[in-house]
Amino acid sequence: MKFRFISPLILAALIPALSYAEEGGGGHYAPGAMASLFDQVSEAPGFGAALFYNYYEGSASANLALPIAGSLDLGVSAVSNSAVLGLTYVFEPRVFGARVMTGVFVPLQSLEVEATASITSLGSASRRDTTSGIADITIIPFDFSWKKGDWTYSGLLNVYAPTGGFSTSNLANLGKNYWTFDPTIGINYFSEKSGFSATLFAGLTMNTTNDATDYRSGNGLHFDATVAQYLPVGKGLLGIGATGFFFQQVSGDSGSGAALGSFEGRTVGVGPVLSYILPMGKQSLAAELKWLPELETENRVKGNYIWFKIGMSF
Repeated sequence: MKFRFISPLILAALIPALSYAEEGGGGHYAPGAMASLFDQVSEAPGFGAALFYNYYEGSASANLALPIAGSLDLGVSAVSNSAVLGLTYVFEPRVFGARVMTGVFVPLQSLEVEATASITSLGSASRRDTTSGIADITIIPFDFSWKKGDWTYSGLLNVYAPTGGFSTSNLANLGKNYWTFDPTIGINYFSEKSGFSATLFAGLTMNTTNDATDYRSGNGLHFDATVAQYLPVGKGLLGIGATGFFFQQVSGDSGSGAALGSFEGRTVGVGPVLSYILPMGKQSLAAELKWLPELETENRVKGNYIWFKIGMSF
């Protein structure tokens, strides 16, 4: 492939996550952001550009308290619109036989959060908050990719920097106010003969402490997978398939701000995905659309993700 899509915003996931668990409405991992054939390093050296869009809407039970920026909030609901601008570069020299990529992704986000009851030091009341601007930037210092026949193996590091705004007086915050390091491995099978593709990514999010609230969100294990069948349509390939995701905290939240204790969260979801790859000489244009409903959650808001991704190498 001569294009590069990569999430976790993401992925990550690289778009700010709104799946509520951990402090502040969830960690940096965004379910389904990095899950498919598109998220492989290009075999062609050079620059790549990408634009991701994500819409998320979800709500939690009125009886579930969530820790958000130093307060405890009941009946939380959230709506998020995010766009991520990404620039990547694949180096010409190989390292240990692997193509090596680096990249940076800048997310722009609008966010609306409501709570039926927000418990603070001043008492309890319902509140609503909105904000927009630059959220936490994702840096990929390295992404190694080995291609062996129909198989591709990868290992990368996503680093989420606390560049978005954060205040303990806000219900809606663009930033998490802590760093996250997310080492991730991936494996992909793609048969040019049959057009069948299967992809799996697995990673471990590791968070630093939010100094403003003395809250450290626990580490989380995540899996994202896609199976798809590609068919010749027009001058390109149309992919039809499904993407699934699984996230589970494997260590509890800690610090004096963790009033609910370990508060370990989980989310599971699956949904359809459509993609299209269009070769353009030495370049390729690729686009992907998917809807990912959360089927089961624990200590989180439950909702739906809609993703649109488009990218090109040059």
